[in-house]
Amino acid sequence: ARAVNSTWGRRCDGLFFITESSNDTEGLPIASIANITPGYEHLTQKTVLALKYAYEYHFNNFDWFVKADDDTYIFMENLKAFLRNQNTSEPITFGWISKGYDYHQGGASYVLSREALKRFNQGHQKPNTTCRKYGGHEDIEIRACLRSEGVYMGNTRDKKNRERFHPLNFYDHFVGPVPDWYKDRAALEPVTRIGICITYITNQDLFICTTYNSLAITTDEIHRQD
Repeated sequence: ARAVNSTWGRRCDGLFFITESSNDTEGLPIASIANITPGYEHLTQKTVLALKYAYEYHFNNFDWFVKADDDTYIFMENLKAFLRNQNTSEPITFGWISKGYDYHQGGASYVLSREALKRFNQGHQKPNTTCRKYGGHEDIEIRACLRSEGVYMGNTRDKKNRERFHPLNFYDHFVGPVPDWYKDRAALEPVTRIGICITYITNQDLFICTTYNSLAITTDEIHRQD
């Protein structure tokens, strides 16, 4: 969390972390959420609590809401440039979509419009809802809830059909080789210069990405190549 807070988190218009531990959190924007169950198997609960917290405390303050893990790097300038052409009043989400699946892989982060976040919260208020608060695979459970409320996935590829959200780490994408499962579930075009997300990276790599980002193309170039 500290590495995120010191790198791409500084470029967010708003940022908060959720954690089940109170150790070494001084100076971090920690959301006051109680009774978080520790462990990867409880990721659905953590994500639901985070999104409900975003709705309750930040819904009117922001147009878009990003869910990301602390081993993720978001190229915030690229994300903001992409979202300028989108409508937050639509019930839409953005993220990486693998072939044959209709959900965003959670590790690669995903973005909810304001309308999508509202419908997610509404889904969790309904009796006999399909929106689960616990269990299952987080990305699949979030998808089930959003689909039940009429939220759909948007296209995130650039004009050359290259994906902006990347579900692998820094070295897999830029050095290789990519794992076999990725070859089966992704289009293997070159990595776009206007990528939004890289995941499964170390704290050191978060700072490497920040250095890369400072040398990257300008905002004008982003708009010309989009």
